[in-house]
Amino acid sequence: VSVVPRTFQQPHPEIRGAAQSPDTFPMLDEQGKSMFLSVRHENANMFLSYIDIYQKAWAAAGHPGRGRVYLRAAGFVAPTVAEARARYEPTLMHHYRAQARLLADSARRLNTPADSPRWKTVERLETITYDEAIRGTILVGTPDMVTEKLKALEQELGLDGIQFEFNGGGLVAPAHEKESLRLLCHEVKPAFR
Repeated sequence: VSVVPRTFQQPHPEIRGAAQSPDTFPMLDEQGKSMFLSVRHENANMFLSYIDIYQKAWAAAGHPGRGRVYLRAAGFVAPTVAEARARYEPTLMHHYRAQARLLADSARRLNTPADSPRWKTVERLETITYDEAIRGTILVGTPDMVTEKLKALEQELGLDGIQFEFNGGGLVAPAHEKESLRLLCHEVKPAFR
């Protein structure tokens, strides 16, 4: 018998389920959990069909309203475009290359066929450039630029919230990370109240 501890906070915080593939959606729908998507180097628009499947299954399961959708994405806010790039490009590229090494190691240990999507992801992470990455759903730039990108994502995907990953590669100086958070909270967030 499994015992789930009683929460102290009432009502308890919303539980979100991570979703990366369509086979995870039925579980989220049945349990009435919000969907939490993660985008690393792609364009979040690739999730549109998944979100549609999730919303239809949510309604079919008899849940009220619509399922809530959240996104986790790399993001960094700085006073200027040049500062955003100088402060974030090294950590983003370091993160991509490290992820490529980890995926390649895993694929080798599992004897994954060369034509597998995993190897295509490894190749993409090894070769992607900063300029290519920010054309996707990497939320880097000035407060106005990040606000604009977020509003577009909110409109296109029907997002209910986002989790920023300020320092995925671990190379952003703590002072710059703190400034990015300050700009996000004081200059970006007010546009979404």
